[in-house]
Amino acid sequence: MSDAWLEPNQPPPVHFPITRVLIDLLVSTGAAGVVTIVLEYSTVGGWESRWWEDLFGFMGFYVDGLIVWLVLVALWAALGRLPLAVGVLWSLGLVVAFANATKLTLRNEPLYPSDLDFAGDLGFLLSMVSTTSIVGVLLACLVCLGGAWWLEQRRRGRARLRDLHPHGATVLLGTRAVTMLITCCLLWQTTNFNEPDNPWRSLYELRGDHWRMSNQAANYSSNGFVGGFLYNMPVEPMAEPPGYGPEAMAAIVERQRTAAAAINTGRSGSLADVNIVFVLSESFTDPMGMRGFELDHDPIPHVRATMAQTLSGDLLSPMYGAGTANVEFEILTGQSLALFRPQVNSPYQNFVAGMDDYPSLVGWLKDQGHRTVAIHPFGGQMYKRNQVYPALGFDEFIDADGLSRASRIDDNPYLSDASAFDEAMDQIRTYDEPVFVHLVTMQNHIPVTGHYDDPLQVTGVDGDQAERLGHYARGLEHSDAAVVDLLDALAASGERTIVVYYGDHHPGIYDAEVKRATGGLGMHRVPFFIWRSWGNQPQPQPLTAPTSILPLLFEAADAPVPPYVALLEQQRRQVGILRRSDGGSRLGGPRAHDAVTGLVDDLRMVQFDLSIGQRHGAAGLWDVAPDPGSPANSPTGH
Repeated sequence: MSDAWLEPNQPPPVHFPITRVLIDLLVSTGAAGVVTIVLEYSTVGGWESRWWEDLFGFMGFYVDGLIVWLVLVALWAALGRLPLAVGVLWSLGLVVAFANATKLTLRNEPLYPSDLDFAGDLGFLLSMVSTTSIVGVLLACLVCLGGAWWLEQRRRGRARLRDLHPHGATVLLGTRAVTMLITCCLLWQTTNFNEPDNPWRSLYELRGDHWRMSNQAANYSSNGFVGGFLYNMPVEPMAEPPGYGPEAMAAIVERQRTAAAAINTGRSGSLADVNIVFVLSESFTDPMGMRGFELDHDPIPHVRATMAQTLSGDLLSPMYGAGTANVEFEILTGQSLALFRPQVNSPYQNFVAGMDDYPSLVGWLKDQGHRTVAIHPFGGQMYKRNQVYPALGFDEFIDADGLSRASRIDDNPYLSDASAFDEAMDQIRTYDEPVFVHLVTMQNHIPVTGHYDDPLQVTGVDGDQAERLGHYARGLEHSDAAVVDLLDALAASGERTIVVYYGDHHPGIYDAEVKRATGGLGMHRVPFFIWRSWGNQPQPQPLTAPTSILPLLFEAADAPVPPYVALLEQQRRQVGILRRSDGGSRLGGPRAHDAVTGLVDDLRMVQFDLSIGQRHGAAGLWDVAPDPGSPANSPTGH
């Protein structure tokens, strides 16, 4: 690709200037090394001397650098000019490093390949970053590109393609084409990173297997940004469990039918004539239970009072800062992220969106005669919900453009919880049949600064942290009031209704001191309650997995369960919370013993069957439970 040795209008043979080529190779290696260091820095955010020692002492940095260098060589071959290729690479590196560092700050997780899906909603992504930061990154990119152009113009001895002798032009173009082909083939191998015997993965594992399944931030730090990114390339969500097949699934179905029969003995309620409203309240938490700061008053007194009178407790959210769709996936399907491979960072995006149907509570209720409606006061393309919701069994999806009333509070750019609740009430009033409403709110989504005229007063922290907390807490107070209005309206309607209300995760607004004071577990606790319009009684729950919401819903209604929900009930009582930190092997409840281990094996096989397997047990597991009040009595098609 070095073109100085091809003099214009000179016939072959040509002289190969080895010195120029070596200089270009040295420059390209240094340029790739700079980008690699910037990417590695974005995963740790510090220049401590220990980091420098670790950086150059582990294999991941050098393999990262080799891959970045191949990208540069591909750009060099495509553009034909090394300075321009360096400028483009440095600009791309700055953007990726900035995005990675920002996501780590907001969500405690690095940049994933699946995050490219969000590129279609650039405005939403940019809203979470300060204008100053965006302008700074853009200026840095312009400096890189402008500097590259300036260097290219001053570069001596460069030959223009149109001035070359035909033979020289052919040699140059051929060299560039062959180089492009070789580099693209090598880079294409990285897309199959998780396939057996992948050569790139083998290079990363020369020092041993250091992949951190439970902590992706640590995974990127341990194996390099590029290595961590490639580790999260698409992969089959689960490995096929040993012994999987129709016979094994038939045996599990039979066991769960027996378990369901035992649970259903004495249950006299029904979900057949009951409206069900699931409210996933964006970033709804209990800040009074956190440490490191104090608010001048409790922002959620009404929710707290409701929890004291209902089946309620704390969910252990698998997410922090974002990942709403993962929590709603666990709630609606009863499937645990802990049983999927660690590369599955968003089931909606990774595989559910590409399916025609997917087993869930939604499809079961639809087959029971419910009208199923999803409401999300934002764009339907987020997390591919506009593709996922029909697969789950929703009859209708109402996004921000479809709301009949759209209101905002003060300067909050997101639609209010009150307007979303009004839409839910409209749906219940509109249809004669019972309605299942799944509502995902947006009011308390980050960024939270500057949303309200009267933020709460905060002590114990200063500056931006105090401002963020004050506005966030005021948003919670508005949510608290809106929930009371929703419950009052449902109680006054005279219709039998159950409301499942829960937060999805903490917002990514806390500094390191608050996180440290609160503790890791505290940063994943979010409140929930299950309310009935025909009366409630206090039923405090221990720390609960999102997958346990389904059996708790049936318990609150005193309704008979299908075999699949009986399986989830056994998980709730015998296993507790499956933690992704140990690949689903560590139990959040009682210590493992043979019966519990066997139950986890059944959970794993059922999840494989219902997600990417042959669904041998789908109809049997989602059988309509014996329910005299139900208008349907046939296996669900979902």
